[in-house]
Amino acid sequence: MPKRRRSGSRDVSLVTEPWMKYLYLAFDDWSWGYSIRKVDLTDSDSWHTAGDRRPLQQAPEAPHGSPKYFAYAFGARIMAMHPRIQSDTQHMKPESFFPIYDVGMRGLFWGPRPTANPVDPIYIPAHGMFFALYTGPCLEVLFWPPMEQLGGHNVVWTWFKLQDPPPFERQDVTSYGVHPDDGQILFSTVTNNGDTAATYALNTTYPCSWNLLGNWRLPFAGCGHFDVRLRAFVGLSGDPDTLGHLYSCSAFGSDVKLSKKRLFTVNDDSDRGALGCNPPLLGKEILPSALHRVGR
Repeated sequence: MPKRRRSGSRDVSLVTEPWMKYLYLAFDDWSWGYSIRKVDLTDSDSWHTAGDRRPLQQAPEAPHGSPKYFAYAFGARIMAMHPRIQSDTQHMKPESFFPIYDVGMRGLFWGPRPTANPVDPIYIPAHGMFFALYTGPCLEVLFWPPMEQLGGHNVVWTWFKLQDPPPFERQDVTSYGVHPDDGQILFSTVTNNGDTAATYALNTTYPCSWNLLGNWRLPFAGCGHFDVRLRAFVGLSGDPDTLGHLYSCSAFGSDVKLSKKRLFTVNDDSDRGALGCNPPLLGKEILPSALHRVGR
């Protein structure tokens, strides 16, 4: 028979150390980005005293007012493509890697930046690939490596430059969108004088070829999102007279419709450049559109 414990004895397996509780707060109070501060929740005095208010040495650095550098790709993964600022010259300079946040795994890892120094880039996720269009003109693509190769020492995860460059300049792009069915990315352009409009299609199937669809352009400004239920692209108007309204059109630019309801108003001319449209992530669903203010 097992021996009985003496009165007052304790089972060592039941004795545990008290949990240490910490709270990490991110403050938008740093000229180079954000500072992270650590609060000890087990010490009640830490809530009443300033304590150590120095930011952590590995605080993330990112310029403000640049939401266009956030992108999503490869499923529920958020890419932070922000350039970084050198302290000596204050010039934007992309580093070798950028952070990727996996929403499903709740983990952070690193991906390679484009081979060149992107100037005013457009980042587009399409059909399991991640495209970067920038001044040159140049278009690069990043493929997602197999999971078993992510930690391999002999695998180089890198961008590939398309052999056929875009038949237009980056600064001429007025709108773009990804068609989910036929594997194409549509780019609408207008020349500097505003007289000539054109829409091109990039076939994302290897070897990725360009086609001119016609001398017309998608009616919205910036990124448009294809609604499978409407079978149409939907995007925000860039016309000052209809700013805040939604446009919809077919994949070939026909059947153009403008919403009667204004989604937002602009107070003055300085606010016109402070609004953007990016599709946020909600689990694994991509919302059709969302407004955000990027001005400070």
